[in-house]
Amino acid sequence: MILDHIFQQDDLSVWELASDFGQLRNFRSTDEVMNEFDRPYRSGGKERRSVHLKLYVEGSCVRGFMPKKKYGREFAQGFGMIQFYLERPGRTSSHTNHNSQKRADNWDDFVEDDSAEDWDFKLVTKTSSRLNRFIRKCGEEKIGSRVLLPGAALLWRTGKADFFI
Repeated sequence: MILDHIFQQDDLSVWELASDFGQLRNFRSTDEVMNEFDRPYRSGGKERRSVHLKLYVEGSCVRGFMPKKKYGREFAQGFGMIQFYLERPGRTSSHTNHNSQKRADNWDDFVEDDSAEDWDFKLVTKTSSRLNRFIRKCGEEKIGSRVLLPGAALLWRTGKADFFI
């Protein structure tokens, strides 16, 4: 339901965190993202436990979204990108996060190919906060500060999950 919500937003684009080799993929649907869990890792046939994404807020960077290239791979990096990590139910949890203006300013001298002054952190924070409010609204239960969405809450209530223990 969260991915469906994200893909309904006109101001967000969804990118993989890092390409295997070659061009970074821009996801266009919930099914595309969920199919990533079935795609085996490059180094072996194990099923993926997580899918790491970056969300770009349209208009948040004066340069627009530009993947970083290194060692034949592309990366969705930038001070104002929103981190969105999806995890299979287990001991780790899905989460979102983004840099603050202050953190980006502190790291500005150490990061090549990005400048904190190029990003509109008010817009990034507003968009990230809107997403997090939606996620909290969808939650059925809480464990501490963590929100359990309907599927995870059902696993928790039926004793089929030992989240955060």
